[in-house]
Amino acid sequence: QTKILINGHEVNNLVAQEALLSRQFSTHNIERVEVMASPGSVLYGANALSGVINVITKDVQPDYEGFDIAVNLGSYNTKSLDGSFGHAFGEDFRLSGSMHLYDSDEEDFDDFVNSTDFQLGWADKALVPTINYQNPIQAQTYSLQLDFKQLQIGYFDYSYKRGTGQQTLTWSYDDGEDNRRFQLIYANYQQKLSENLSVQAKFEYTKSRFWGRYYNAAWPGIGNQTDDSVQVQPYTNPDAGVTFAQHLINIGKIEADNITDNDIKTYFRRIYTNKSSEGSKRNGLDIQLDWDINSNSKLIVGLVKEDTDYVGLATLNAGLNIGATFDVPLDVNKNKSVFNSENTALFGQYRYMLADGKLWIHLGARYDNHNHYGTNTSPRISLIWRANEQRVFKAIYGEAFSAPNVFDLSSDPDKKASTLNSYELSYSEFFNDSNWLQLAFYHNQINDFLGAPPSLIGTEKAAVDSETVKGVELHFEGRKDNWNYHLNGSWIVDTEQVTDKGRQSILGLPDIQANLGVSYSFNSNYQMGLVYFYTQKYTALHGNAGISDTIDIPASHTVDAIFNLNNLYFEQWDYKLSLKVNNLMDRKNFQANIRRSGTSHFQQNGRNVMLHFEFGF
Repeated sequence: QTKILINGHEVNNLVAQEALLSRQFSTHNIERVEVMASPGSVLYGANALSGVINVITKDVQPDYEGFDIAVNLGSYNTKSLDGSFGHAFGEDFRLSGSMHLYDSDEEDFDDFVNSTDFQLGWADKALVPTINYQNPIQAQTYSLQLDFKQLQIGYFDYSYKRGTGQQTLTWSYDDGEDNRRFQLIYANYQQKLSENLSVQAKFEYTKSRFWGRYYNAAWPGIGNQTDDSVQVQPYTNPDAGVTFAQHLINIGKIEADNITDNDIKTYFRRIYTNKSSEGSKRNGLDIQLDWDINSNSKLIVGLVKEDTDYVGLATLNAGLNIGATFDVPLDVNKNKSVFNSENTALFGQYRYMLADGKLWIHLGARYDNHNHYGTNTSPRISLIWRANEQRVFKAIYGEAFSAPNVFDLSSDPDKKASTLNSYELSYSEFFNDSNWLQLAFYHNQINDFLGAPPSLIGTEKAAVDSETVKGVELHFEGRKDNWNYHLNGSWIVDTEQVTDKGRQSILGLPDIQANLGVSYSFNSNYQMGLVYFYTQKYTALHGNAGISDTIDIPASHTVDAIFNLNNLYFEQWDYKLSLKVNNLMDRKNFQANIRRSGTSHFQQNGRNVMLHFEFGF
C-alpha cells in the first residue's frame, strides 16, 4: 500500500484508502517525482506501508512563468487536453494552476472476455450471450494555487468515470460504470523563526464520493421504491441450490435461450452509490518544526490531527424490477456519517553526521492514537556510510502500518492496523559522473494482513497472521556520448509456497521482472528511445474463489518506443512533439487476479500509439 501525494498533499481515496492511479493524472505538468521506496509512516502516517510517491508539479514552481498547452491523440479514439500556467504579480503574489481533460474508448478485449479462460468459474456462462466489451474512460482534473508571501492556498479536484473493466464477470458492459469524485482544499504556511529554526503548518480539507453500476449474476436484494429512497431487504430464495438466473428461468421470467438486453437490465443491474450525499470528509492539520542544531545535526518534530467522517455506500441488487438511480438515495441513513475516525499523532526525526560527513545516522519515530484501532508506534533508523567518493552503503530498519478502512471496521470493530517490519541493505557505486549502480536487498514481514492472499482464497481465514517477502532490486543508469541507458531488475525470493494444489505464487506476482532502456540524441532537438520489459512465467491461484485450479501466467516480452522533437522555437513560442508506441510488437501478456472475486486473470494492453503536441509561451 503506497501513499500518493501531489505537492505534499495526500490524494488517496478516503473510504477504501486506496491509491487510484489512472487517467485522471497526467505527466504533462510534472516537474519531478520523489519516491520513498521504504516504509514511510514516521513522517507520513498510515498507509505509507510500502512507501510514498510525491509528485511535484511544475506550475507551483516559483521560477515557472508563462503557460503550456498539450494535446494528445491516440489509439482507441483517445483524446486529451492539458494546460498549466504560472504568473507572479509583483514580489508577494503568485497565481498558478493546471487542467487535464481525458476521453478514450480504451482497448477492446472482446475476444478475451468471451473466452472460456476469462469465464472460468462462472456457473451461468452457458446462458450468457456474446459479450460486447466496453470500458470507456473520461477524466477531468483541475488545480489552482495562490501564493502570498509565505502562505499558499490551493484547490485540487478530479472527476473520473470508467466502465467496469475486466474486474467483474458481468452480463453486460454496455451500461456499467464506476465514478469517483475527489476534492481537496489546502493551506500551507512557512515561517523562519530564527536563523536555525523554522515552522510550517499544513491544513487539508478532503472530500470524496463514488458510485457505479454493473450487471452481476448473484442473488439480489429486493425492496420498495419511494420518492426518498429504496429500502432493501434480502431476497428470499425459494429455489435453493440454483443460481439466480436459473431461478428466473424456472419461474418463467426469462427464457434460457433468449435472454434479452432488457432482461439483463431488469434483473441483473446492481447499483452502489453515495452520490446524493455530501461524501466522506476529512480535516487534517500538520504542524512541523525544523531545527538546524548545527552543521552536523538536524531535528524535525511535528503534530498531526485528523478527523474523518465516512459516509456509507448504499448498494442495491436490482432483482425484480426495483429501479434506483444514483441521485435517489438507496437508504436515507447511508447519506449521513456512519463512521467517525479521529487520530492524533506525534512524530520526530533526528539526523546526525559523523566522521567528517562519511557516516550519517537518521533516527525517527511516530506515535498514533486512533479512536478505533488504538495506538501504534512506528520507529525508523537508517545508517548511511560513504566509504569514498564512489561508494555508498545504506542500512535501514523501519516499521509502518496500514489503517483498517471503513469496510474492515464495519465488519470487525475491533480490527487492528496491519503492520510492516522492513529491513533493507543497499550498495551504490558511482563509477563516474555519468554512470552509477545500486543494489538493494530487502526483507519485509507484514502482520495482520487485511484480506487473504491467493494462497488462502476460498478458505474461512480472512486475514494473514504473518507473511514474509524477501527480494533483491537492481538499478543501473548511465550516459556515454549521445547514448543514455538504464537497467532495472527485481527478484522476489521464494514467492511461492507449497499447498495441496502444488506451488503457487503468494503475491500473484512473478519472481523476476526487469526492464532495459536505451535512447539516442541526434542533437539537442531530436531523441529516440526503446524500453524492453520482461516478466517471468509464474503460477498462481485464481482470484475467483469458485475456481480450484491454478493458472499459469506465461512470460511476457514487450517493447515501448518513443521519438521526441524538443526545443523547437518560433518567435517567442516553444514547441515540442513526440510519438510514443506502447507494446510495439503487440504482444499478448496477462496478470493474475489476486482478488477474491472476478475473473481468473487480466489481459494487459496491446499496441497503443499516442501523438503528443505541446507549445508554451
